Amino acid sequence: MPKMAKHTALTALMMLLAAACGGADGAPTDATPEPQPQRPDVGKPDRVDVPSGGGTVRPSDDPRPASGVELKLMVAPAQHDLAERVLGLDWDAAEHREVSFYDDAARTLYGAGLILRARDVKGDDDDSTVKLRPFAREQIDLPWFGEAGFKCELDRGIASGSAAKTSCSLTVVQGEGEIADVADGKRSIKKLFSSAQEALVARYVSVDPWTLDLHPVGPVKVRRLRFEPSALGGATRVTVERWRLPDGQQLIEISSKTDAASADALAAKLRAWLSALGIDVDAPGVGKTYEALF
Repeated sequence: MPKMAKHTALTALMMLLAAACGGADGAPTDATPEPQPQRPDVGKPDRVDVPSGGGTVRPSDDPRPASGVELKLMVAPAQHDLAERVLGLDWDAAEHREVSFYDDAARTLYGAGLILRARDVKGDDDDSTVKLRPFAREQIDLPWFGEAGFKCELDRGIASGSAAKTSCSLTVVQGEGEIADVADGKRSIKKLFSSAQEALVARYVSVDPWTLDLHPVGPVKVRRLRFEPSALGGATRVTVERWRLPDGQQLIEISSKTDAASADALAAKLRAWLSALGIDVDAPGVGKTYEALF
């Protein structure tokens, strides 16, 4: 069984009732090659129901937590060796992960704006995630923000002209060996996902994933390093991930998280720092998930 906090009967009832509601979808901001999903009607995004009383509020008074921002750069393949050298990357000292995705052969879920993912983390808790992308926080019913493991965020490239990708996700902890059991065919894919994750999918995704012929995609071998470069003042945490896909392709991504108010300033600092190291900050590329699935 997943090692996650048990939800109260009231929360479960709220989520089940929410799945029966309807409305209008908001417009995504994503301009990458990723397809634009057809969403079920989920309520007007310019008004928010406040369950504690007080009727509705306008976006300027929106009680939903602000989305965090993750700034990213996919390093050009020709510069992988350079990046490893100038950043001093020691992959032997990195956190080891194996990442698997779940979809059918036609990538129906991806086309519907749903990503199912599991991470097997050496020395730490494993987890599973359902991610809605593109999807904005304004489209999400307020009670979801009280669910442990739920968040909305904005992914933004530091390359000039990069589009923002909005998403909302729910992550739960998995028991040791449960992800491997799915890969070995000992457990069904559905058992990796909690009742709350299933309720989120039922509420906001037009496709029922459990009616499809899902199969694992991966695992992707991941190495993850985190550090605070002195060139950025020693207070900015940078994450570098190396993904090795099953076909042998290698991806290296550099990223850093911040809030919306600080995003422009941090993006400029990252561009200046990486450019000074000789790394092409305007290298074209698509996201890691897209590369792994296609």
